[in-house]
Amino acid sequence: MTMQTMSDLARARFDAFCANISELYGADAAYIGTPQARPFAVRGPSAAEHYAAGATPTPQQRLVERMQDTVEFLKLINMIGVEQLNGQTIGLLMDGPVASRVNPNANPPQRRVPVDSTGLDNFSYACVPTEFNPSFQYAKLDAWAKFPDFEIKMRDAILRRQALDRIQIGLNGTSQQPAAGMANNDPTLVGMNIGWPQWMLNNNAERVLSSGAVAGKLTYGASADYATVDAMLYEVRMELLPPWMRERDDLVWICGSDMIKDKMLPIANRGEGSLDMIAQFQLMTGKATLGYIPAYRVPSMPAGTALCTPLSNLSLYYQTGGMRRMLRDEPQWNRVVDYNSSNEAYVVEDPNAICMVQNVQPVTAVSDPAGLQEIADNTDAPQ
Repeated sequence: MTMQTMSDLARARFDAFCANISELYGADAAYIGTPQARPFAVRGPSAAEHYAAGATPTPQQRLVERMQDTVEFLKLINMIGVEQLNGQTIGLLMDGPVASRVNPNANPPQRRVPVDSTGLDNFSYACVPTEFNPSFQYAKLDAWAKFPDFEIKMRDAILRRQALDRIQIGLNGTSQQPAAGMANNDPTLVGMNIGWPQWMLNNNAERVLSSGAVAGKLTYGASADYATVDAMLYEVRMELLPPWMRERDDLVWICGSDMIKDKMLPIANRGEGSLDMIAQFQLMTGKATLGYIPAYRVPSMPAGTALCTPLSNLSLYYQTGGMRRMLRDEPQWNRVVDYNSSNEAYVVEDPNAICMVQNVQPVTAVSDPAGLQEIADNTDAPQ
């Protein structure tokens, strides 16, 4: 490989980026962004800082908040720092009624009975290392150097990719393999961690519907298990969730663009379509419903899979103080690399507040003359 160098402007921008990282994390500048780079800890909050009113966010907390800002979904679920690699889930939802009345005039008088409804079902979590290793070729940094906000662009590119990877793991992960991910022929990241759908299969299978009349298929359409996708998801919600959960106003169907598109295709194929219909569909993908409650489209959701739950019932735990980073210049490869690692786990807080469908498919595939799938794939998730 021919050895190259960054342009003078790119080098100046990159050096400023490294200097800011050094100041932010209190790390030795001589070992950040150089060929002699060393890993440094991204300090998390102490136990006292966790609960101190008005405490200044630690570098780890600021980094997590910045990452959440790049993808809305991570702002709507819980990202919780935990001190231990292994432990019991926190249980953030009240999963059942607590209202009651006693008769003080009864003989003997009735006593008020407290109810713990926080959903602590003694499920365990296990944080495992997740490594993020984005690299930037010198030529790329040369192209970016012309922008005055070079540092912001580089920071946000790194954090957004980490955010999207975390979502992909949370939706596709099936196991915690010793070696997984892009370096091990695992582009869908299934071996990186146990994501929320797999958590359901492992711990909450009674609230999962994955087959209808034919094993391994859950169909809708003419002569199918259900007449429409709306009918299917409505019945699943009403059957698999307990009565006090079925009509919560924060329930959503978390899904991919395939289910929203499949709902709209029959409308498009009636022949009534025009640019007005496509515009209407673009609006609906921002405020879509499935099963008569809001639908929230997320990237990387496996086709034919959807979760019905409050978004606040899904959590991503990360170990406080367990984050490491090394930003290194690698001239032998004409690149710089931002090596990051974090210990993480994906958790469902309350198993009673979630249900799932898998293997959903229409009985017969329908054509897409209006290009609705492309529109759905390129429309931002609901705000």
